[in-house]
Amino acid sequence: MARKRFYFSSYIDEESIKTNPENIEDEGGLYRYSIRIPFIDAAERSGKRAIVIMKNPSKAGKYDLVAERKLSDDTIYKVLDYLYKHEENFSEVIILNLFALYGSVFNNDLNEQKIYGNGNLEKNNKVISETIKKRLNGDRIVIAWGQYPKKKNFGNNYRKRINQVMKLLDGAPLWRVGDKVKIGDCEFPQHGLQWVDFEKMEPQ
Repeated sequence: MARKRFYFSSYIDEESIKTNPENIEDEGGLYRYSIRIPFIDAAERSGKRAIVIMKNPSKAGKYDLVAERKLSDDTIYKVLDYLYKHEENFSEVIILNLFALYGSVFNNDLNEQKIYGNGNLEKNNKVISETIKKRLNGDRIVIAWGQYPKKKNFGNNYRKRINQVMKLLDGAPLWRVGDKVKIGDCEFPQHGLQWVDFEKMEPQ
């Protein structure tokens, strides 16, 4: 059965979506470091931005030649819906990731070279750091990377990467949506795909 295709809602300024790299086929088509998604009525909203850090990017932002539209995905669709309706009246959303590697499922098909090679981790760190340093007054950093990936024996690497990114965030106030997910001795913010509009955004 073909995977359902998701597109951006009518409240998204689709023409103004910006990805890094701008041409997604750059970086060998393997990596995306950020995607900036403004709301279509941004000028009438608060000017605040939500900077959401998730696990790894999907194909969102790629252009679908058949539909002549940019693709979204189920997670980003839910995250944008939640943030568009939120009482903070955000004007746009910037999505970053722990890992820059494309993939709808972070699983055993991914080898270490793809995950860590090609200088992508250093570039990803730079984009995260620069985005955090340039945040505006009222911007919120929302962590939404969820629990361990499905990749076998990757737990230690995942926790290590979270610690690295937390250092890049340099003590900035962090937010999450809904309850924390507890796995053994570790706690994780709820993944963006699990957000529902009745859950509160709370300080992490």
